Amino acid sequence: MRLTRARRVLRATISAAVTVVLAAGLALVSTAPAQAVSTSAVLCKGYSACASYGMTNHGYAAVNQNMYWRMYGGHNCTNYAAFMMVKAGLKNVRPWTNATGNASGWGVGMKKKTNSTPAVGSIAWWTPGSGHVAYVEAVISPTEIIISEDQWGGDFYWRVITKANGNWPKGFIHFKDAASTKVPQYRGKINSTSIWLDSTKKTAALTTVMNPGRTYWVEQSYINTGTADWVGLELATQSPNDHDSALATNWPSASRAAVQQQAVVGPGQTATFAFPITIPAGLKDGTQVVEKFAPVLAGTNTRVSYSSSTISVTADSRSIFVTQPTPSVSGTLVEDAVVTAKSASWKPSGATLSYTWKRNGVTIKNATASTYALTESDVGRTITVTTTAKAAKFISASRTSLPTAVVKSKLPAKVGAGVALNSGDELVSTNGRYSLEQRSSGSLVLADRLSGKVLWINGAKGKAAYTILTAKGSLASYSSKGKLVWSSQTTKKGVSEVAVTTDGKLRLRTPAAKTVWYRD
Repeated sequence: MRLTRARRVLRATISAAVTVVLAAGLALVSTAPAQAVSTSAVLCKGYSACASYGMTNHGYAAVNQNMYWRMYGGHNCTNYAAFMMVKAGLKNVRPWTNATGNASGWGVGMKKKTNSTPAVGSIAWWTPGSGHVAYVEAVISPTEIIISEDQWGGDFYWRVITKANGNWPKGFIHFKDAASTKVPQYRGKINSTSIWLDSTKKTAALTTVMNPGRTYWVEQSYINTGTADWVGLELATQSPNDHDSALATNWPSASRAAVQQQAVVGPGQTATFAFPITIPAGLKDGTQVVEKFAPVLAGTNTRVSYSSSTISVTADSRSIFVTQPTPSVSGTLVEDAVVTAKSASWKPSGATLSYTWKRNGVTIKNATASTYALTESDVGRTITVTTTAKAAKFISASRTSLPTAVVKSKLPAKVGAGVALNSGDELVSTNGRYSLEQRSSGSLVLADRLSGKVLWINGAKGKAAYTILTAKGSLASYSSKGKLVWSSQTTKKGVSEVAVTTDGKLRLRTPAAKTVWYRD
């Protein structure tokens, strides 16, 4: 008997959650004569504020009007870096003459002392625009450093720079490296932020559009990445030290806790806060509402988190659906079967629902009904459906189902003796990922259907018309005239079936499922 021809192998191959932006700090503005864009995480800003956190300016604040290495005095990255080198023992004479004094020229002029390895006391060097330079205070790892810096037309900062943020220096200039500086003990970073419709925390706020005058419930957690305990950590209090934004002045006192405090949070531990926040009433639709948070130590203005969390939403006076159920995909996950989007009712009722189906997270064109017929393209992939509700005077909202298990193929994963694979016929593993196809080119091909990668190909290109497991137990390819052009040469070894397995192997097996021959 012959396997019915199926078809050729396929050749081509927030959710509805609130958007929360985790801000990593301010950006350095590119300004002549020497600044560079350097987005980073701010530890402190200003001579006095940094000093109160134990982050020194090394005496520069008192002498910053002096010119070092003929750089401009005052707030200026090059003058501060030159001051630090003079303080380290170098003469107050610019040590290069073959390049500009702008920050962009420092690594050029000091090429022999510049490399890609950070060290305490070295000068971090950026080149975009007029460039930027900063003093390396501490090396946390080869990809994370702490710097101090001053800025032309700006202010003094300590910052954390990480390679992952994409603002890593072009190089490090080793005029005179120093002993390790003590890393600030009070350090932390944002771990998570969630916004809920109310204090029950049963329903997440599913949109960045929120009602003016409405109170939402915020939950945030921060990880202690420093070396000291956080004692009496506070967030979202009546004090302005733990938040800084325009919204803070309009944030009703009734919506803020007198004390929102964690007693002791040790290094490596997480502090979690939950508090209400009210979007100011009277805002025009479309108004952006932004609030930054960074917890402080009780009774101080010391912020322990150098990565503040920013909640950014848009005010909208329309109502919000009270119930926004998450859909599920119901049905048999096999090619050609029909699956259905199922969910509880949206409330208030009367909403118009629309549907978007996705395959492995990619929208399926023209799949917009509440049902969807699975195709060959879905085999080996997961399916999700997004339900979107719309109603007059309501803010549209969407919810997305969890991914299904992978869709299975309707084709067999194995065949026995006497079943021929003709041109275009294939076997497909039960998980839908791997296939064995007799191609029109004459080759028998084992492939990964998701990536399109060929795992194995026999030597019958341009010769075979079909492949069959013979009665004697060999997998054999024959020409259109019945001439043998390739064989597994497993005759008389008890082979009774050829199978494509879920781990991407082509196996010839005995009735006891013992593998006699395989390819992958």
